[in-house]
Amino acid sequence: AILHAAGGGAEAAPAPGPQFDLGFDLRAHVGKDVRIRSPIIDIGTTGSLELTGSLRAPRLAGTLSATQGGVFSTYQRAFRIQHATVTFDPTQGIVPTIDLRAVAHVSNPDPDPDRNAIGSADISVSVNGPADGYAITFASDPPYSQAQILGLLVDAPLLGAVNFNGQQSVGI
Repeated sequence: AILHAAGGGAEAAPAPGPQFDLGFDLRAHVGKDVRIRSPIIDIGTTGSLELTGSLRAPRLAGTLSATQGGVFSTYQRAFRIQHATVTFDPTQGIVPTIDLRAVAHVSNPDPDPDRNAIGSADISVSVNGPADGYAITFASDPPYSQAQILGLLVDAPLLGAVNFNGQQSVGI
């Protein structure tokens, strides 16, 4: 009612954002018993953060690092986290930068000529960049193309959708 009366009539539009501002000066230390969980990640983390700025322009500084034993899931596979950090740069507001590397061990339909048997492959995933625009890349040992790696992750070889003879991908 006060805003309506001060605005001079029913046509006054509300101001965008919060009607008041609040300053921040908060520091937090994240101990070793803190976990970050979502549908695709479950990791322990440690580090420290500093929240400054205001309600209208918050800024975060600091780094959270993964502790041993974390899991990153994608394509219905559990990847063991080798390294993961989330870094906040106050010049970026509250958007963190992600640096994650994780590895999964998968069945590999490429026969091992010495054993004449189905082998295995280690697939690594890297997630790098700002949280609102990160890049995901895959690598493998033995080396395969991105299409073949994605095929391994979704079990496409079992469906005959990926051909590993001569490193050619088919149907992906």
